[in-house]
Amino acid sequence: MKITVTLLRFSIWILSFTCMLGCSGQEDWPFHSEEPIREQKFNKRIWNEIDGSYNPRDPMVKDIMENHLYIGMKYADVINLLGDSTMKMDKNQTISYEVYFDNYTELNKCLTIQFTNDSLVKSFKKVEWTN
Repeated sequence: MKITVTLLRFSIWILSFTCMLGCSGQEDWPFHSEEPIREQKFNKRIWNEIDGSYNPRDPMVKDIMENHLYIGMKYADVINLLGDSTMKMDKNQTISYEVYFDNYTELNKCLTIQFTNDSLVKSFKKVEWTN
């Protein structure tokens, strides 16, 4: 009797575990989603909460470009608003902030900001590419 109960419990555990693995829907779930990103208002604290596994910036980019960045804005004001850039000033006087990276699809998204020789914002845009 004791062997039968143990065998029954083991069988139930195996079935539960198999169902959990096989019924997840997507092979890469929950890390990859086809759902569109929900836009949100810029929040400086959340913008800077990047760790190696999560980047909260992408939903805020539209609000930043429409309501916070502007042509003629000083470099120091951009850094004060967004913090240090992910990619430092290059020869084109452009800085970039990584806003999204998906290891599954290798999709990258950055907010790039170009400056004049006087360190004023000349242009800004969201750039997307895959490796």
